[in-house]
Amino acid sequence: MYFMKKGTLLACVLLALTSINSYAEEKSSIVDRVSTVISEVVQDGKDVIKGVKEGIDTGRTEGTSIDDAIIVRDKKYQEYVDIVIFSIQKTNVGLYEIDLGFKNKTDKIIRLVNLNEKKNLQLLDADSFVTYANYMENDITVPKSAAIKYTLKFRAYGLVSEPAILRLYETDIKLK
Repeated sequence: MYFMKKGTLLACVLLALTSINSYAEEKSSIVDRVSTVISEVVQDGKDVIKGVKEGIDTGRTEGTSIDDAIIVRDKKYQEYVDIVIFSIQKTNVGLYEIDLGFKNKTDKIIRLVNLNEKKNLQLLDADSFVTYANYMENDITVPKSAAIKYTLKFRAYGLVSEPAILRLYETDIKLK
């Protein structure tokens, strides 16, 4: 009887250990499945957001705007506007201010869009360190057959030397 109780006890312990191991494997499997599902949802969400943004950009550039402006969101800005650098100064609040002019070469309104996106507007120093606009409106509108003066403000702390290049829509404009 003593051996029978020990045998039953041993069987119960083995069964419990097997169940715990099975439960741990099942739990691990659940974690893996949930992780996979969430990963796919996040990836799909990013793709949806990118698709929405690309759709908005394409719609803005290909459709006619209310004021009949030509919408520019890339390197093609050079076909429509000339850029003149008037001055560059470092402020006492840790910003570089760049005064520049946008001269419209056409008889249509030109709107430069998506300037608040980091890839579209950057300030680089001579060592290729980059900083981004401190605050930037999304668009700059240049009246037809006219020019506007605009001040861009960039954080100084991202640079290790004096500003050398203004990068607009991935084209470099030398500052000196």
